[in-house]
Amino acid sequence: EYDYVPWAWTLNNNGTVIKNRKAGLVNHEGSLIVDCLYDDIIPLSATLYAARVNDSNSWSFGIFSIDGNEIVEFGHYKFVERRGDYIVCYKECHSKESHYTGKLFDYMHKGESEWLDFKGHIIYSGQAEDCINDCIIIKKDGLYGFVNRSGKIVKSNIYSEITKGVSGQLCVKQNEDDGESWNVVTIEGNSVISESYSYISKEGNFYKCIKDTQYDSPIWINANGERIFVGIAKVLADTHLAIYNGEQWGVVNLEGKRILNHSYDSIDNIKDAIIILKNDKIGLVGWNGELIVAPSYSCIEFI
Repeated sequence: EYDYVPWAWTLNNNGTVIKNRKAGLVNHEGSLIVDCLYDDIIPLSATLYAARVNDSNSWSFGIFSIDGNEIVEFGHYKFVERRGDYIVCYKECHSKESHYTGKLFDYMHKGESEWLDFKGHIIYSGQAEDCINDCIIIKKDGLYGFVNRSGKIVKSNIYSEITKGVSGQLCVKQNEDDGESWNVVTIEGNSVISESYSYISKEGNFYKCIKDTQYDSPIWINANGERIFVGIAKVLADTHLAIYNGEQWGVVNLEGKRILNHSYDSIDNIKDAIIILKNDKIGLVGWNGELIVAPSYSCIEFI
């Protein structure tokens, strides 16, 4: 019936279908929910899509809900795509017919953009680099800043790098007279950690902080800025740390509470439990430290 159907469904469970070089949408059950009337279609969410209409000299995109309501009318934008929880609309863009199966056009040389929420409200206008944890990352004079969900420029061109932090937070690097320094800020621009480090990375729901050099013991800090542990550790399921004292392993949680003492030769995890190894025997412990299976087995298989 169609010239192309999706071989894999997108996260929003809608897929593009093509018939006679016109695009429509089907849902995850294969039912047609938007007729093949458009020159291109881009699914944006479970309830929104962007559609392209060509005219004799040019083209433009509009944005619509699945039930047919117009969110953004045709005539303003040359290309539309989703970035995180925003819809990015480009006023200038080049396109050419695509040679890839399932694509009608390729888009390149995107120009000035506007960042919209899912209701079609403009949050930010101008060139932006990315979207991290609901913040729009902007760049000016080689330095980065960010815009929050309300459209407020919280920080402007002061960071040399911005990376993902725990939800609602960003890891930021600044160039200073005595070198580079990293910290963590909230999306309101407030510092989370009381001191700066030479490097900070997000590890699960923890921050791994290096004070001076890569040979220093890492300092593990939670999203409240509280120091949880200093030394070798590994994250378990984002919410716990397996901690090492040089001989044996233990476990602490996000608040720094000791769940398991340093009593085990190795610690790992599955979704529902902590795997412990002691004297070459395997056991299981719950996330609150309760013993599920004593370490007395040479092998445990999960079915």
